[in-house]
Amino acid sequence: MQTEEYKYLFINSLYAIMFCSVIVCFGYFFLDAQIATFTHKHQLSHYLLFRWMTYIPDFLWSGAPLFMTYILIKRAYVQTSSLENNLFICSISLFITSGFVDFLKFCFGRYWPDTWVNNNPSLLQNDAYGFHPFHLGQVFQSFPSGHTAASVAILTVFWLKYPKWRIVLSVLYFIVPISLLCMNYHFFTDIIAGAVVGAIITNYCVRHSLSQEKSIP
Repeated sequence: MQTEEYKYLFINSLYAIMFCSVIVCFGYFFLDAQIATFTHKHQLSHYLLFRWMTYIPDFLWSGAPLFMTYILIKRAYVQTSSLENNLFICSISLFITSGFVDFLKFCFGRYWPDTWVNNNPSLLQNDAYGFHPFHLGQVFQSFPSGHTAASVAILTVFWLKYPKWRIVLSVLYFIVPISLLCMNYHFFTDIIAGAVVGAIITNYCVRHSLSQEKSIP
């Protein structure tokens, strides 16, 4: 039974990757530069609310190790609650997602929409646009979006575990991506790819946790 469930998840993941690839190819030629130019022209990055909302994943990354340490100590002595267990899954998914994102950034090596770090080449500053696979350095780390992947990874745990919250979660999914676009921290396709990475990895983490729960007598 578990093999069939993982097979179903694997096939759906392949479909998601193929769909993402189509969107990325289309967006690269027809959406990314246009959206970046639009947000720059209308100076949306001047709104502090957008900037503050992009910090949400940074707090998640900072808090996850502390929370995991707390859970590991607590579980050595007492039973943890269902919510604590799910937050533990969030932390694990966050770490795995971050590792995958860093590897993909190296594989794709994309320039950023705007110049942020050490006069990095960018679309808006010097018309630098494109992918340069297997290049190291912050200059080539736009694709996929790690902040989007992190936020989607966390929210997807709650999406799968708490179906009654899905209306609220549907809104929360857009907070970080929209902020990243408005700040010109990422291209549209960076965000799409990051969301797919975060969702796929979290689905596997949740699926694995459920299989482990079933195997415990």
